[in-house]
Amino acid sequence: MSLLIDEALMWWVSIEQKLHITPLQVSWELFKENFRSCYLSEECNHQQKAAFHVVQQRGRSIEEYEAEFCALVHHVDYMVDNGRQAEIFLHGIDEDIHIEVVMWKLKIMADTSNMAKQIKKKY
Repeated sequence: MSLLIDEALMWWVSIEQKLHITPLQVSWELFKENFRSCYLSEECNHQQKAAFHVVQQRGRSIEEYEAEFCALVHHVDYMVDNGRQAEIFLHGIDEDIHIEVVMWKLKIMADTSNMAKQIKKKY
């Protein structure tokens, strides 16, 4: 059963027919690739990548920063590595929290975020 309706469903059925695949053969990656190429312009994709490279906490809560970071990271193909995501996320955290989190040398995005939230609570 598809969660797509109307025009979106017609678009996806046409993709399945064009690729000669059944719904059971569809992966999330295949869907995302086709969705992006059809609905996200190259300019929009470029803007999202640019925004990713400058996203920072800037006094916001860790949760707000993390939400924006995660929304943008999916537009940057070379950021699939969890360790690399954690590294870049850490660089965008406000300096007072960054200093303490970096000492832990965390390599996983979720661990980095959780540690930042714990340290933020101290302040």
